[in-house]
Amino acid sequence: MVQASTSESIVLGPHKPNGAQETD
Repeated sequence: MVQASTSESIVLGPHKPNGAQETD
């Protein structure tokens, strides 16, 4: 889990555009 954009992570959730679905 990279704490760069926590807000974005929450909004995106499992739908990560970077394709890194390590943490669902």
